[in-house]
Amino acid sequence: MARMLVRHYGSKEFDKKKLNKYLKIERDYLNILYWEIRAENYYLELQSIQLKSFAKLDKATEIKFKNYVIELDKMTNINTIFFKDLRYKVKIALYESQNDYNSIFQLSDKTYKELIKSKNKSNIILQNINLRRAFALIQLGRFEESISIGTKDMKNLPSGSLGWYFIAHYKLKALLYKADYGNAIKLIKLMLEDPGFSKLGGNHKELFGATLGYIHLIVNAGLAGDPIKMVKVLPEFKIGKFLNAIPVFSKDKLGINVSILLMHIGFLLQRKNYNAIIDRIDSLKQYAYKYLRKDDTFRSNCMIKMVVQMTKADFNPIRTERYTSDLYKQLEQVKLAGSGENIETEIIPYEVLWGIMKKAIQ
Repeated sequence: MARMLVRHYGSKEFDKKKLNKYLKIERDYLNILYWEIRAENYYLELQSIQLKSFAKLDKATEIKFKNYVIELDKMTNINTIFFKDLRYKVKIALYESQNDYNSIFQLSDKTYKELIKSKNKSNIILQNINLRRAFALIQLGRFEESISIGTKDMKNLPSGSLGWYFIAHYKLKALLYKADYGNAIKLIKLMLEDPGFSKLGGNHKELFGATLGYIHLIVNAGLAGDPIKMVKVLPEFKIGKFLNAIPVFSKDKLGINVSILLMHIGFLLQRKNYNAIIDRIDSLKQYAYKYLRKDDTFRSNCMIKMVVQMTKADFNPIRTERYTSDLYKQLEQVKLAGSGENIETEIIPYEVLWGIMKKAIQ
């Protein structure tokens, strides 16, 4: 519109005052567009680096992106929702690369409270920020607060929508980490029985299916009450059917791969199928060597090493305890909250999973 008025008052109906007015408006909008594009490019650049590797940024790259943040923060005169959201995303991506969950939560909380007051607020942007808040709270071990956000958002979002499933996932994650298995069972049942589940993409179905599998492990171990009663409440889960339906060693799903491998071993232990576990140990060790050699996979490494030691102990509970005691101490020293590991990898805390596995060989 400003461009049209510039043309109009600059030629057809010349008016210097109005021409200057609309020229300024045009320049202002061009400046806004310039900074929106610049912020978007910064975000896409950082995101592309993160997608290639889950490792922390090297020092030079980290400094470069810190300078991007400083530069964007100086643009206090750019107040569009789009720019504010992109600036927020650049900062969040930087904090995520540093595993700085306190900063992720504080920035998300501040941005959410600021944008929700805006006249032109975007519900999609607010939902995405809320997801970050819920995620950060889980990483900080503040499960009740994350559950509270999930409960509120699930009421406000259309049941079965993608956004509803995203926030439900984090609520479910927090419930499992808090060991609130009764409510976790109710929620996974609600999620899987909603008509919207059939419309989800394969990756989401796989993640929720794996979570259901872990809940079955919990129920089988008697951690959620009487197993006979509780298994009747749960949606059915068949480990063989689940494994046949997914490409387990897909390279682009490193986190979920570990979850599935360990879940499978959990089921085999509960069924006393020790030979099948021994057959899979070499594959498990190779996988760990290839993909889990970084600090941000320390807990997963410990967990896999304990499973390997269990096989070396011939599944004898006393020898297993002796062979794995040091590894378990190391696992406990690196707490799940704030460890920096992908929370999709650790669907339930490894301490709980290890307890389930040890109980299975008693």
